[in-house]
Amino acid sequence: MSKTTKVILYTPTWRPYDYNLPIMDLIGFETKLFNNFLIENNIFFIYSTHSANPPKNHLESSPNIAYIDSKYPLYDTNLTMLESDILLNDYSTTSVDFSILRRPQIFCMPDYDIYKNTKGFLEDYKQSMPGQEVISFISFCDTVKKSIEATSSYLKKYDDKRITILDKYYNLNDNNSSANHKKFIDGIMRN
Repeated sequence: MSKTTKVILYTPTWRPYDYNLPIMDLIGFETKLFNNFLIENNIFFIYSTHSANPPKNHLESSPNIAYIDSKYPLYDTNLTMLESDILLNDYSTTSVDFSILRRPQIFCMPDYDIYKNTKGFLEDYKQSMPGQEVISFISFCDTVKKSIEATSSYLKKYDDKRITILDKYYNLNDNNSSANHKKFIDGIMRN
């Protein structure tokens, strides 16, 4: 690995239905093209899936693609985030954790309407994402390159959303989380 090597961490969440690994459903996605893109751009692609309902298929192994499964019982997504340059995500809450690092996020959600109608969202998810949504393999490649070549401007474009997510779900200024949790539980117990 050199200083120019980049790491993309992909953390697709589980779905309450049968599904493909979402990146494989991008318009124009082909494993060989994906592999070539990673090699040509000196990018390693690490991904894991949720054990509750894993996808029907996975990417073929290659020197630039690593699938983290049950063979790695001590794997920690949060530690891997520290070594990752880009988070490829969908509806997973890892987006909140990665927002702390102030690094580029990209969203791959080819099944958005199905997920929305099956599982639903508390708010308009697409309006709160701190990164670009990609719908095709070409837009994925372009967005990855843009986030690497112009990281500062990419981050600046989504900074307000990133800050809003952190304020809402991961308030780093709240030093009273235990007391607030107790107050919340006491309020429930009284009702």
